[in-house]
Amino acid sequence: RISSLEGAVELPSHVGQLLLATRDYCDTTWGEFARPSDRRLAQSARLLRISAATHGRDSVSALDCLLLARTLCPEPVLSLELTNFIIPRLAPEPPTGTLRLVLNTAITEAAAALRQSNGEILTSRGVPALIAAKLAALSADVTALCIAAEAEARELDLCAEELGLPPAMPAGTVPGEGTRGGRESGAAVGKGKGGAADGGEGGQADKRVTIVEPHLWLDLAEQAAAVQALRPTVIQRQRALNDLRTLALRAQTLLAVPGEGTRVPGERTCVVPGYSAEAMELSLVAGGATHFFY
Repeated sequence: RISSLEGAVELPSHVGQLLLATRDYCDTTWGEFARPSDRRLAQSARLLRISAATHGRDSVSALDCLLLARTLCPEPVLSLELTNFIIPRLAPEPPTGTLRLVLNTAITEAAAALRQSNGEILTSRGVPALIAAKLAALSADVTALCIAAEAEARELDLCAEELGLPPAMPAGTVPGEGTRGGRESGAAVGKGKGGAADGGEGGQADKRVTIVEPHLWLDLAEQAAAVQALRPTVIQRQRALNDLRTLALRAQTLLAVPGEGTRVPGERTCVVPGYSAEAMELSLVAGGATHFFY
């Protein structure tokens, strides 16, 4: 039965990249004799899918990938070293920097175009056709970027859930409010059907990690160590992605067509047509500089 379910389990792209990176690490660290064959890679990928299936999941998770330290390791005595290589690479890494660069470029171009059109975006309100077309294209680019950021956030949320962390801030949440404050203060996480495992020496209370769901194929202490190591990385990536999403939503709002304004919590509804230069006070922080659309 498990074999039949395994075929329906997704292998995310970042897991495929981890497989290849682990293969290359074995090759460069221990020599060609330690390089896993293509057949072994395929068998490892299948094992990851089976692991996910036994937990009732339809996608391979971060903790499933810890099994690669066993399946790809050339010698059992080297498994700990390979584990230390794998753990920092378990979580999805959204291309936040690239998306931010694209967004900053769109913001800069939109700012210049809106200055020329005095804040208007439609030809029916006297905007030259070329400028209106450029603003429409920029609006489409920003919308596509928002969709991409949401997709990256959903993938990161799956990893966060497995680690007992809250999901990334809902789209449009103002930075500094909501769940983010709880994370900054070290809020308790991961209650429910899991158990607690000591992630440090001496069983100190502040070093204990609550396991949301014990992994069937991993030792509890091994799972706790991976969870503790991964959490700071995932939280940092969530925050960077949330900042990007908030900025993108504001840019999307500013370029909205009449009747399509997007409500950003803490801000007024910003439908650009009809705004005077004095009314366009919404600022967007891009690349460390503040751009005012006026």
